Formats: sequence, C-alpha cells, structure tokens
Amino acid sequence: MRFTLLLALICSIVVPVSARQPGYDFNDRCQQAYHAIMQLRLQTGISLLEAEKRENPDNLLPYFIENYADFFNLFFNEDPAAYARQRKLRATRLDKLAEGPEDSPYYLYTQSVVKFQWALIKVKFGEKWDAVWEVRKSYVTLKDNENKFPGFLPNKMILGPMQTVFGTIPEGYKWITNILGLRGSIKQGMGNLQQVIDSRDPVADIFREESWYYYCYLKLFIENKPEQLWDFVEKKQLDTKITIFSP
Repeated sequence: MRFTLLLALICSIVVPVSARQPGYDFNDRCQQAYHAIMQLRLQTGISLLEAEKRENPDNLLPYFIENYADFFNLFFNEDPAAYARQRKLRATRLDKLAEGPEDSPYYLYTQSVVKFQWALIKVKFGEKWDAVWEVRKSYVTLKDNENKFPGFLPNKMILGPMQTVFGTIPEGYKWITNILGLRGSIKQGMGNLQQVIDSRDPVADIFREESWYYYCYLKLFIENKPEQLWDFVEKKQLDTKITIFSP
C-alpha cells in the first residue's frame, strides 16, 4: 500500500515535468522586452527577459530577443574584448532555439535571425568571409521557413533587406552570389519589406518598428532616396533623435 502511494506521488511529480515542451511564447513581457531593446533601452529589456526566464523557463523567446541586445552592443560599440567574450553565445543560443517544436514558424525564423545578426557583427570585426557564409546559412534557413509557412510575414521582413542588398551586386560578381544561391533584386526586396509595413497582421505588428528601421536604412543607403525616407519619417512620426547608449 505504501509502495503504491509512493509510486503515485512520484508519477504526479515526474510526469508533468517530463511532459513539458519548450516553445516560443511572444507574450506581453517578451514584447515589452523586444520593444525596449529596439529602442536601445538595453538594460530594461534584459531585466524583463531575465524575469521571463525565471518564471517561464520553457519559453525560448528570451534567448532570441537577447541576441538583439548583443547585436546592438557589438555592432555599434565595436569592442574587440566584448566580441571575444560574447561570440560563443551565437552557438549557445542556436542550440537553445533548436529545442523548440519544428512545426512552429518561430523554429527556423529565430535561428535565421540570429545567424543574420551575427553575420553583420562579423563584418564589423573584419571576418568578411565568415560573414558571407553566415548570410548564406541565414538566407537558406529563412527560405526553408518561407516554404513551410508562406503566411508568416516576419520571413519577408528579413528576406527583404537581404534581397535588396543582393540586388546591388555588380554584374561582374553575380557569379559568386549565384554559386552561393543568393538571389534577389532591389525591387523584390523592397516589395517584401513593404508588405510587412503595410500589413495589419498581428504578428507583423509586433515587428513593425524593426521593419521601419530596415526600410529607412535601405531607402537612404541602398536606393539613395532621402526625400522618400523623410516623407516616411514624417508620415510615421518617427523619433529621429540619436540615442547614445552603453552596454
């Protein structure tokens, strides 16, 4: 009798724990953290993510969002010591994000964005060849996700900038991008990005601010259309103040 009761008690504890499935919950707190980091309020965002990790340890989104904080820190500050310390986090986060369910659109998407951000970081630190392969990994991962989840608009938000940049490659070097399977045009890339900006989809709305950043950057530095950029800034009433931050 005692053995039966003990066995029942153990099962009641173990079964729920073992049945847990890590997932991607873009809940209110994760959205607040993401938006704080996008506004370069890094410490505020990181504090929210740490709270989410403590209270919801099966939620993988904090590991995705905190990569944004490292990206902004490394990309803008260009500190070699910080890069040496933090570069190992790329693999750690990718492994963590791969623990989630493969039938979620966030499974491949989060991994692709992490690769994309580290490609840009590697460019900053002179690792250009590694950055090219990182971009290719990100692009292939994202294309796979688009094939599986064609209605998931964040795919287009990242594909758009990639395709726009691919479209600027001079004809004499197109053979390189063709070998790597990197294809796109300015028209195609900006069109994909515009779809996200114009959409009223709730998921696209989460990433709205990020899509605006890409759009403004590409309008100014790729399309060289500052007048269209300022029209967009005025229409969206964007804050153009320069924010200085430290890690």
